[in-house]
Amino acid sequence: MGLAELYAVVSSQELAGLSRRLVSVGDEIDIPSYLDELATLAFCGDLNDRRGVLYEALSQSSWYCDGGFADV
Repeated sequence: MGLAELYAVVSSQELAGLSRRLVSVGDEIDIPSYLDELATLAFCGDLNDRRGVLYEALSQSSWYCDGGFADV
């Protein structure tokens, strides 16, 4: 079914957009909390939402939350 390839493409697009948003507001928000909130919102609509999993994993990444998003 090619799900790995599909999810790789759509997740990389999501990650790029998220990283741009965080670069513009990163100093103004608590990034792990923001990502947790995004995960919760994604999971409210669908418990298997790939975006929720992405946000949840990123919220637990100290590298990403400490500014790694600017390198994406």
